[in-house]
Amino acid sequence: MQLTFDTVSFLDHDSHIAMETSILPFTSLSLTHICARRLRGNTQSSIVSATTKTPYTLNTAEYCKHYLHPGTPQTEFLCPDCKIKQRLNDLHTMAKLWERRGARTPDYNLLDEDEVVKAREAYFWYWKTYKAWREEKLCLIKYTSFLELWAERERLWEAEHPGALHGMERCIESASQALITAKRGTPYLDWKDTDADGMRPPPREGVKRVRWVRFQEDIVGRPKRDLKAFRRTEKQYVPGGWALPEGEGYWNTSFAYEVRYGTEEFEKGLDDEWERGAGRSGISRGALS
Repeated sequence: MQLTFDTVSFLDHDSHIAMETSILPFTSLSLTHICARRLRGNTQSSIVSATTKTPYTLNTAEYCKHYLHPGTPQTEFLCPDCKIKQRLNDLHTMAKLWERRGARTPDYNLLDEDEVVKAREAYFWYWKTYKAWREEKLCLIKYTSFLELWAERERLWEAEHPGALHGMERCIESASQALITAKRGTPYLDWKDTDADGMRPPPREGVKRVRWVRFQEDIVGRPKRDLKAFRRTEKQYVPGGWALPEGEGYWNTSFAYEVRYGTEEFEKGLDDEWERGAGRSGISRGALS
């Protein structure tokens, strides 16, 4: 489609302009009305005259029907602006779900120490929602990398064709404008180093931090040990001087991600399963007690 702007009968060409549609909650005004509204407040020198025509055909995106910049790929399903808003909407949805689970820094001290099942479940869902948010963030980063490449191509195209799009810049959804939208709408951009930094509490006054540990000279032990020396199941394991006696202070973490572990329902299920297995083998519980 070739655009021609007529300042006298500007609103008489709706039948020649594709209506604007989008999956996002945008208005359904035609492109002609949008351009008229945007140009209404401009000076007379900035409005395209009735005899000014562009020799370039502006293509539209397949779905949203927004006009594409000649420097961007002309076969996109959505224009850069609609696509980046879709990505941001998905990212904000995941961010809200993550915040409900304690983002950005979880605080399990709010739970009672005796409620182990609840703490374990909160830990599980916190990382579950974090991974979902991270996947959406990676999709956004990947798409913005394409936008940066397309924005550079747009600048090169405009340098080769100066003034070709004069007066139509605001009617074109360019990759350069989509990058600005991404920078303004991306959550958690205040993180500096890593996504694990979060908001750290201020240091308490009068508290001196211990930066090293010193052992007494009479303690016998090697300064370095192999990793196997710290595993209870390894033969090289040697209990330390402050270790609990064997069988005390041990917490089985084999079911760390099983939220029902330790509950009455879970224990009853194990007992029923044991009874069925013992019955098939002809063994009673009293024989083993």
